[in-house]
Amino acid sequence: MTVAALAGHIEHIKNTRSVVRRKRLFTPMDADRLIAALRECRRACIAAQTAAPIASPVYRGAGRLIDEIDILAETLTGDRRHFHDRPHRTVLWRED
Repeated sequence: MTVAALAGHIEHIKNTRSVVRRKRLFTPMDADRLIAALRECRRACIAAQTAAPIASPVYRGAGRLIDEIDILAETLTGDRRHFHDRPHRTVLWRED
């Protein structure tokens, strides 16, 4: 095949190729799966920080990743502290 014939063939393919465009959709189910994966990743980062020497590259990197996970959790849930442990509450019953 000559260069001119190859160029003509490539041009033909470009002109006949149909473009399929799809709207991207991030569903609540996608968000739930992502939150579950982020939870596991955050736990692994905390475990790494527990084992790594303070101020080491691993310790600092895990801390930065935890911060980014919290930012993404805020984007998904509206609560930056979504993964933080919440204090236990004591319910006081009062009889009148």
